Amino acid sequence: MSILGKTQTYRELKRKIYLVLIPLYILALFSFRLFSTHITPFYEFIIPFLVLILIINWIFTFRDQFFRAIEIAMLLVLSVHHLLEVWKFIYMYDTTISTYMIWAPLFYMFVFISFQGKGLLWTIIIFLTTIVMGLINFSFVITQITLIHFYLASFIVIYVLNNFRKLILFYIDSNMLKRLAYYDPLTNIANRRLIQSWLEEEVKSSHSTGRALAVIFLDVDHFKKINDQHGHGVGDEVLQQLTEIVKNAIGAKELFGRMGGEEFIIITGIL
Repeated sequence: MSILGKTQTYRELKRKIYLVLIPLYILALFSFRLFSTHITPFYEFIIPFLVLILIINWIFTFRDQFFRAIEIAMLLVLSVHHLLEVWKFIYMYDTTISTYMIWAPLFYMFVFISFQGKGLLWTIIIFLTTIVMGLINFSFVITQITLIHFYLASFIVIYVLNNFRKLILFYIDSNMLKRLAYYDPLTNIANRRLIQSWLEEEVKSSHSTGRALAVIFLDVDHFKKINDQHGHGVGDEVLQQLTEIVKNAIGAKELFGRMGGEEFIIITGIL
C-alpha cells in the first residue's frame, strides 16, 4: 500500500471515530444540562455554544468536507472548554470539576488521535497551562485535593496515551518490516525468503509425520515478450491477475508464493 493510501485509510478511520464520538459528547452535554439541579450562567452560555459547534462539525465530518479544518476547529474549541472548566473550578470556587474529570481523558484522546506525534506537545502545553492556573490561586481553591487528583489523573492519561501511541507505531513498523522482508510487494504473496522457510518446515514435517509433500512450480510462458511488446505495467497486471486466479483455485492449506520474475510455487500436501 502506498503512503498516500495509508494516509487516506487513517483519515477515514479518524472520520469514523469522530462520527461516533461527537454525538456522544453532545449527548453528555445535553444530559448535564437537563439533569443538573443547578445550572450556573457559565454553563447556560457554554453548553449551547459547544453543542452548536459540535453539530456543525459533525455535519461537515459526515459530508467529508473541510476535514482538516474541522479537526483544528474542534481542537481549539475543546481546548478552550477544557481550560475554562479548570479556570471555573479554580477561580469561581466551583466543585463541579469532578464531573468534568470523567470527560477530560476524551479531550486528550482526541488530541492524540488527531495530531499523533504533535498531539503530545499540545497536551503538554494545555496541561502546564492548567498547572500554572492552579498554582496562582491554589490557596483559594475550595477542594485542593480534587485539583491535585485532576492533575495526577491528567498526567497519567497523557503518559499512557503517548506510550500507547508509541506501542502502536512500533507494532505497525514491525509488521511493515516483516511484510517487506517476507512478502512480494507486487502480488502481496510470499517471496523467495518466506518460501524457503516454508519449504524447510514442510520438509521436516513431512519426514516426521510421513505425510507426502508436493511442490508445484509455475511460470508464465513468453513473459519477456509481454513486457517487450506491451510494457512492464501490463506485465505487472498479468502477474497480479495470475496470482488472483491461483489463490482462488487452491485450497486454504496450500502455500503459494512468488519465487521471482514470472516464477511461482505452490506447496501442498498429498493425502
